[in-house]
Amino acid sequence: MSSSSIGASGAVAPRASLLRAVTQNRSVRRFLRNVPALIGLVFLLVLVLAAVLEPWILPHPPNQQDLDNTFVAPFTQGAHLLGTDNLGRDVLSRIIAADRVALRAAATAVTVSMLIGIPLGFVAAMGGKWVDLIVMRLTDALQSLPPLMLAIALLGAIGPGLTNAMVVIGVVFSPAFLRIVRAAVMEILSETYIEASRSIGTPTLRLVLTRIAPNALPPVLVQASIVTGMALIAEASLSLLGLGVAPPQASWGLMISQGYNFLYQQSSLVIVPGVVLALAVLALNLVGDGLRDSIGRVSGDGNDR
Repeated sequence: MSSSSIGASGAVAPRASLLRAVTQNRSVRRFLRNVPALIGLVFLLVLVLAAVLEPWILPHPPNQQDLDNTFVAPFTQGAHLLGTDNLGRDVLSRIIAADRVALRAAATAVTVSMLIGIPLGFVAAMGGKWVDLIVMRLTDALQSLPPLMLAIALLGAIGPGLTNAMVVIGVVFSPAFLRIVRAAVMEILSETYIEASRSIGTPTLRLVLTRIAPNALPPVLVQASIVTGMALIAEASLSLLGLGVAPPQASWGLMISQGYNFLYQQSSLVIVPGVVLALAVLALNLVGDGLRDSIGRVSGDGNDR
């Protein structure tokens, strides 16, 4: 056998073994048997692909106006599959452009939430009684306010705009991650294998990285899918109120707001972006339910439960 064939087989073997390990994982198998979760995952993958391929798949520039073709009904013209709005802009193109905006906004909000909530969750769980008390009382105070009203108040202080809106939404939703991580870490700290590791002098940082963090990851993943859906709704709501995406940039919430003015003339201008937004949130919740049902915590020997 030539050295090149040996090298090729050696390169294929790790990939094959990795694929086999993934497909044989019990959590993955449970998720793949969950039909609603798979349907949600497929829909989310379609949204992600549409956002990534936007420059190449847009039928028309999303802000291009055609005043000779306003209020074209859906499925009546091949050039405008989902019709046009009051300015003759192609609705399908604007839906795809808004998809990219929505995913970027949701990713920003979830990242900010996790960067704030996860470390504070560990601090509350491992910092002692008084640290936990202070952190949780501040969390209770933050969660006592309606999220959307709090976001509007904060945006009034720092100014509107998509980036500001998503950072604010990330701050508002961070207590969700804080509580999930705190509860998971406190449960893990009571496990026998954690007490055994402490008794033999395992450094705290090593304990966190090798035992506590992997066990706390599953509920964080589930919470991330839920918060992503909430962030999509929040972005649409703030854009609808004029505090998020600014015209003429496309946003599902902004499209609903603008289409509402022509609801009786062409209801599809509200229905189409509303349905896409609802399906995106539903898909995220289906995936979250599937993750919750399929992912167990990692046991002390590294196996999933």
